[in-house]
Amino acid sequence: MQDPGAKRTDWKDNAGHRNRPPERKTRRRPCPRDTNTVLAGALAAAKLHVNVGHVETGLRSFDRRIPEELNRVVADHISDYLFAPMEIARANLFHEGIDKKKIFVTGKTIVDAVFQKLEIAQKRGDILLLLGLSHGKYFLVTTHWAENVDEELRQKKLSPP
Repeated sequence: MQDPGAKRTDWKDNAGHRNRPPERKTRRRPCPRDTNTVLAGALAAAKLHVNVGHVETGLRSFDRRIPEELNRVVADHISDYLFAPMEIARANLFHEGIDKKKIFVTGKTIVDAVFQKLEIAQKRGDILLLLGLSHGKYFLVTTHWAENVDEELRQKKLSPP
């Protein structure tokens, strides 16, 4: 527990013993996306007074039943640098009261990564043959979010006919 009168580097544990946080070289902690590890990393960094940069920030489903939604909101509000993928994400953050000086629109990391690796993938273009697929005769769906896999009806809606 932090002693309110203590210096920034003086800490007390629950038994009241003074100790210091571990020495660290970094002054910034990047936190990508909206997983539990992002929330944990952002919270730990904020408590150690390390600047937090949240990547792909400001995205909202506006459904607080989704665990990732809470992670997004909390991580955004404790971050020092917010890297929004698009203007609508910046607007969401601004409407939540986050200082616009902390928000930077940087683009969508997954789209950038796909285009970055597209040429490599095209050069190794034998994956369809290896998998026994024909061009245009398949599609890929990722359904890893709880709201997509926890309800049977929703799973059926996402499944091919």
